Amino acid sequence: MWLISQGEVVEIPCPTSLSSDVEPNLTTSASATGYRRANHFGGANYLRTWSVDYTALPQGKAAILEAFTLGGFGNGGVGFVPTGAEHLNLFTPAQSLLATVTNAQRRTTTTASGVVYPSGVTVPEYTAIAAKTPFPYKGQRVTISAVTDGAATLAVRWLDATGAIISRSYAKSAGGDYARVANTVTAPANTVAFDAHVIGSIAAPAMTLGEVLRPWAVGQVAKSVVINSSKSTLLAAWDPAKIISSKSYQVMEVGAYE
Repeated sequence: MWLISQGEVVEIPCPTSLSSDVEPNLTTSASATGYRRANHFGGANYLRTWSVDYTALPQGKAAILEAFTLGGFGNGGVGFVPTGAEHLNLFTPAQSLLATVTNAQRRTTTTASGVVYPSGVTVPEYTAIAAKTPFPYKGQRVTISAVTDGAATLAVRWLDATGAIISRSYAKSAGGDYARVANTVTAPANTVAFDAHVIGSIAAPAMTLGEVLRPWAVGQVAKSVVINSSKSTLLAAWDPAKIISSKSYQVMEVGAYE
């Protein structure tokens, strides 16, 4: 689990349990005849809240989380990469569903092998799907992939702490019917974030850690979170070097669905 603030990438101890809730911004109403209506306010914005729990956490490992909670790394939102995201999808949910593409009609995409993917688009020129998405796995091998039809490309630009482009990587198809294409690359050693663009007929962008092409999953990363609350119960303090507590944190996604 990682927090990324102002270009600094901070590893957080793996929690005992990690649960999340999605909070769609909608209201519902029902008529006298039983007709039910759902109304989105402010547009589709599916933000998440995580409950991060530790059964027994040494004080030394708790210090970074406490510093984040108390504004030690600034009071603005920070990037969040939850445990397990590296094996699912290192894009955000909106990016992985191409919800960030606003100038194209969406459609369900089915490959020749019969696998169905959501939210395919066709764009005639390079179109941004991700901007400054936090990335903590610098110098490691990652697999980028997408479902493409014809000549289509997913392009990833690796960014350093200043936002400058270090290099580019691609998953591309030269032609053919809808199929999943992938490319395994090494992220530059000074990477802290990435941008991504697509061109052509494409769906289901993904990035995972390692050289194995994993089944597609909705993105897991959050570009901006705050630690909304924390609870702590002291369990042991007889040895100053072994102060242990149980701790719970609420990590809340803020900002736009992007």
